[in-house]
Amino acid sequence: MPMTPTVMTTLMLPDHTNPAGNVHGGETMKLLEAAGYIAAARHMKNIPIAADTRPANAKWELRTARVESLHFIAPAFVGDVVTVEARVVFASPRSMAVGCRVMAETVSKGDAPRDTNTALLWYVCKLKGGGEDNDRDVAMVPAVVDDHDSATWSEMSSEAARLYADRKACVDSSHVDIREDDDETLGRDTSGLDLVGAMSGERHQRVDDQSARSPRSSKSELSALILPSHCGIDGVCRGGVVLKMMDEAAGVCAWRHSHCDNTVTAAVETMDFLKPARIGNLIRVEAVVAFASSRSIDVLVQAYVTSLEEDTSSGAVTEVENLVAQASFIYIALDADGNVVSVPAVQCETPADHRRYAKGMSNYEARKRKRKK
Repeated sequence: MPMTPTVMTTLMLPDHTNPAGNVHGGETMKLLEAAGYIAAARHMKNIPIAADTRPANAKWELRTARVESLHFIAPAFVGDVVTVEARVVFASPRSMAVGCRVMAETVSKGDAPRDTNTALLWYVCKLKGGGEDNDRDVAMVPAVVDDHDSATWSEMSSEAARLYADRKACVDSSHVDIREDDDETLGRDTSGLDLVGAMSGERHQRVDDQSARSPRSSKSELSALILPSHCGIDGVCRGGVVLKMMDEAAGVCAWRHSHCDNTVTAAVETMDFLKPARIGNLIRVEAVVAFASSRSIDVLVQAYVTSLEEDTSSGAVTEVENLVAQASFIYIALDADGNVVSVPAVQCETPADHRRYAKGMSNYEARKRKRKK
């Protein structure tokens, strides 16, 4: 079937912004995931289900499985009209990739829409209900007809196919890997980010402190109870909500490391959703600086969910914590003119610090060699 387009448009308000005055990266991620979910759901709505394989009262539930290639190209500001377009660009037998494109338009100035973000989001559809919990029963996904109407969607489709092939061949790196520098990851020079944060004012001035900092000094953590407003109709916390929380924790971590008021998200590397989080669970997000090049900070973020489980024999209630998502978030620090500035080095103190840093350095150097070919 043809790609299913979904378009969402919203006005950016003051409560959507970060302290520097541009739209918070986590808010953008939440919008992206919502549009991606709708596009994936529309693609799946006509899936044929054989009567003998679907128990009575069973239904399909769509789950966010992975986020890849989430790039921040330019900022959006208060008063901008932001449009998110999402399309299913690739489908394997049991998963689908949704390409997302975000555009911002400063209507008051009559400016043309500008691209602010692109991303690939992967979804799977699982059978639930009908008595037994069939959480492992993943639905077949309808094929995608190649009807690309622009180079952007064609490139996303090719990228999704390549990433899927890499994973099948076990080429894809582990989701706990420390990723490369932002300019290498984005595939362009950091001068292309000079539009990010066209801000003014003394509060955006960078603290002139370049001494190396330990991951311990900037580590951050936040916790929240998962409420109905965080979840879909199936009671599962939306992927965009988890993404936003992870970006908030990572942003605090990067701010502490950079000592710069205008520290912004540049990219999010591959992120896997390992388990669902549900209403009533406690979600805890940890963020730690893993690696820093001269102009970027790589923050490793992990989200854990705690549920309460009762022992049927004794009646005792215990807390059970599981890792539900993890990713590497890349941040850059900007001066008052929106230019990328240098960031402090990482001072490793523990064996874990050294392992994270070594992996990050290895990936960074490998990407630099790849670009020189």
